[in-house]
Amino acid sequence: MSEVLIPSTKTIADITQEVWSSVLEDAGELLLEAEISAKPTIAVLAFIEINGNWHGSVRISSSVRIAKHIAAGMFGKSASEVQDDELSDAVGEFTNIVGGNIKALFPAPCNLSLPGVAGIGSFKDDLPPGLEGKLEESLVAEAHLIWQGEPLIVGLWENKQ
Repeated sequence: MSEVLIPSTKTIADITQEVWSSVLEDAGELLLEAEISAKPTIAVLAFIEINGNWHGSVRISSSVRIAKHIAAGMFGKSASEVQDDELSDAVGEFTNIVGGNIKALFPAPCNLSLPGVAGIGSFKDDLPPGLEGKLEESLVAEAHLIWQGEPLIVGLWENKQ
């Protein structure tokens, strides 16, 4: 198999921003930042696997406030009305859409798994709950985005096996 070109941080950020704007009405601006603060933040963690001519995963971690904003936009509610199951469903679907757009950059055939939402954990965890079996994966690209001062990180992890 020939070497696969890995999407750049800018490409991942552009995809995420496009999904953000198209899925969420009145989403507000999602900005690319050079670096997220080293201070840990409580986060919602989600992932989706890509398998085929490239193997790895897209992992999205965000503040709880961003996750509620995503869910509120998808379900037409205010953030305070969002239930935990809606938060999980919306973040999973957001991850599915972003992951699908990233998957399309790899040579066919590639398939997506169902998204997983690992729940709430430390924002700086490399392997959130549900990803413990992914020790063979390594980070190959990561976009750090900010919405109203809140962090959203989209990472692309490659399975080296």
